[in-house]
Amino acid sequence: MNKIKKIRNFIVVSLLMAYMIVVLGLTSDNSEDRICNAIHIHILDSLENRLMTEEDILGIIEKGEGQILGYPVGEINIRTMENNLKSYPYIKKAEVFICVDGSLRVDIEQRRPVMRVINRYQESYYLASDGTIMPLSRTFTPRVLVANGNVGRWDGFMNVLKNEVAGDNEMILSLYRIARFVDQDDFWKAQIEQIYVDSSGELELIPRVGAHIIEFGKPVDFDRKFRNLMAFYEQGLEITGWNRYERISLKYEGQVVCTLR
Repeated sequence: MNKIKKIRNFIVVSLLMAYMIVVLGLTSDNSEDRICNAIHIHILDSLENRLMTEEDILGIIEKGEGQILGYPVGEINIRTMENNLKSYPYIKKAEVFICVDGSLRVDIEQRRPVMRVINRYQESYYLASDGTIMPLSRTFTPRVLVANGNVGRWDGFMNVLKNEVAGDNEMILSLYRIARFVDQDDFWKAQIEQIYVDSSGELELIPRVGAHIIEFGKPVDFDRKFRNLMAFYEQGLEITGWNRYERISLKYEGQVVCTLR
């Protein structure tokens, strides 16, 4: 009896496997013949970051791939499309899928600006959270920390963390690092509005609250300098008032030097 049952089970499993092979074969044969009937673009972080629109993404796809709608999905090179999208400075990640119904789904994650730089030639660009230098957007102006003064040009779409650091690039890298430091702290992100780079490469910070200028000095020892400034804010300005001093200097190790207004 057990032998008959085993034979029966073997036959059932074999028939199921044969059925699946046939179905998968038919699906594979037909999948590449399906017509692309729609393109669904999802910009995953569009609520907080609007450097690009769905129309921008569609324009990049059409420029690189030509007409897609109405053509077989088998003619669409997904990897080429993803790489083409990721070659644009605002796009951090791009994933493209062909759905069962024949539509194309495009998921986009944008880079996030943490600083706008206005260089000594009055040219502007953004530094993104991953170190990428990006041009300004035509459609969106994010509220980020601004740096200006003695800063150099940016050499096209690049990542300051992956390039040789020298001259102007060294200052841009330093500004990126201080921008990341400020961006990761809620208080400093709300308080520090602008950074000015003087001719000697020292920084002056302009706060949103308080009628003073913060002499930061060379762009080094961020932790120590901001820790000293926070201690002075809590122990000094909370008592004397935020408009008592004209300048607050962090350049000297172990002390905060102030100039009365």
